[in-house]
Amino acid sequence: MKKVIINADDFGINKETNRAIKEGYNNGIITGTSLIVNMEGFNNAAEEIIPEIPDIDIGLHFNIFEGECLSKNSLLTGTKDRLNNSFIKVLLKSQDKRYIKAIETELRLQLEKALKHTKINHIDSHVHIHAIPPIYKVMTEIAKEYKISYIRSHRELPYIVKDKITDPKFPVNIIKNIILNNFDRQNKKELKTNNCLIGVLYTGYMDEESIILGLKNIKEEETITEVIIHPYRKSDYEITKSPTIRERIQETGFKLIKYKDIC
Repeated sequence: MKKVIINADDFGINKETNRAIKEGYNNGIITGTSLIVNMEGFNNAAEEIIPEIPDIDIGLHFNIFEGECLSKNSLLTGTKDRLNNSFIKVLLKSQDKRYIKAIETELRLQLEKALKHTKINHIDSHVHIHAIPPIYKVMTEIAKEYKISYIRSHRELPYIVKDKITDPKFPVNIIKNIILNNFDRQNKKELKTNNCLIGVLYTGYMDEESIILGLKNIKEEETITEVIIHPYRKSDYEITKSPTIRERIQETGFKLIKYKDIC
C-alpha cells in the first residue's frame, strides 16, 4: 500500500505558524509536525498549542541557521550567541571534526529541550541540513541513542507543475533537488524513513495541486512518502483548510497516515 504523511515544518517559529498547524491538524490534513526549539514561537507551541492537540506526532526540527544557539559555541554563531549559518557554509565545514562535534552538542541540547515538553518520534532539520552525509550520520546515531526510530530522507522524484516551473526563481529549487537527491544516495539508512519526499522541488510553490501531482508521479507500491508544508506561507496555509485534499489523496491510491503508524 502507498502511504503518505503530511508534515508541517517550523512548529515553534512563531505564533501564526503554530495556530495554522493546530488548525490543519484539527482539520485532519496535517498528520505530523516538526518542532523548532530556539525561535520566538517555541514557548507558545510548548505551553499552549501542544496541550490543545496532544495526539499530534511531533518531531525535532533541528536548526543551526537562525535563532538562539543553545550551546553558545562560536563555531556556529555570529553575534550575541545567535546562529548564523547557510547551507553552503555548513557544507564546506562538514569535513571538520570540530565543527561536526559542535553540531552534535547543539543537537543534543535542542533535543533535550524538546523532550522536556513532548514526546519526539521523528527527526529532521531546518533547511534540510541533515541531508549532508556527516550530519546525517550524527543525527542517525543520536536518534538511535534517544530511541527515535524515524529520520527524514530526501529522495524526491522530479515532476512538472506547469504553472510553477516558469517562475524565474524556480531553477534554484531544481538545484536543491539535485543536491539533496545526491546526498540521499550516499546516506546509510539505519532508521525507518520515507521512500519518497514531496516539498523541496516546489518549496515556495506548494499547494494542493503540487501535492497531488507529486503523488501521482510515484509509481512504486509499498512506499512511504513524506509531504512537507510550511503553513506560514499563504499557499501552504490553504492546504491546511482544503475540503478536498483528503479525498484526492485517496484517489491517487495513497493512504494518509501518522508517524506513529510506522514507528
